[in-house]
Amino acid sequence: MGIFDDYDLEDFLEDVKKGRARGKHPYYENGDYYCSVCGEPWDAYGVRVALKGGVGDMTREEAERFMKGLGCPCCPSRLHRRVETLGIVKENL
Repeated sequence: MGIFDDYDLEDFLEDVKKGRARGKHPYYENGDYYCSVCGEPWDAYGVRVALKGGVGDMTREEAERFMKGLGCPCCPSRLHRRVETLGIVKENL
């Protein structure tokens, strides 16, 4: 029996909506981590690979920020910067 057994994904996403999850470790369920800022699900394996410096779903720096509860590459405030980092032309979005 864990300390957070009565805290489920629905509760976490409600906290995300109200801004109470920001800065907390992402929620884990069924192989996915859920962003503490926007609630976007991320494959846990891809995040772990990125943390080790491999080719994952995000860069190592993004994965470190994500695991600290500071947002993911899909967060609205970070998406513009990620588009510029990857060199994607806005017209192609």
